[in-house]
Amino acid sequence: MATASRAAQWAAAAAALALAACVPLTPPAEPLPIDYFEEGRATYYGSPTSEEPNGRAAATREWDPGLITGSHRTLPPGSCVLVTNLENGFDTRVHISERGAFTPGVIIDLSWAAARKLGMQNARNGLARVRLTPCEQ
Repeated sequence: MATASRAAQWAAAAAALALAACVPLTPPAEPLPIDYFEEGRATYYGSPTSEEPNGRAAATREWDPGLITGSHRTLPPGSCVLVTNLENGFDTRVHISERGAFTPGVIIDLSWAAARKLGMQNARNGLARVRLTPCEQ
């Protein structure tokens, strides 16, 4: 009987830790100004066969090329931007997960999943011209 009680305590502790991991450590980002607008080049990281481990720690959420996320130099983590590929008209909502895109001339680094939605897989040098605008709330 004591073993069953001990197992229940361990299960409860594991459940509490799992729930605690889902709680964001930072408050949600403030919405971007309605007139926010930025154009420049985007690049992407990862691939379906990426050697990078899924789940690498990032600033506010886990790094995973399968998530539709990106990194930006100035936008706060948690922000949402609509990224439009100016070369083909495809667009997708991208959640900023961390600071990044420090390559000169690049305004945003996108995950593989975001790049795929934007039709960037076959882009020359992995770069595409994009426009960033706020997501509709």
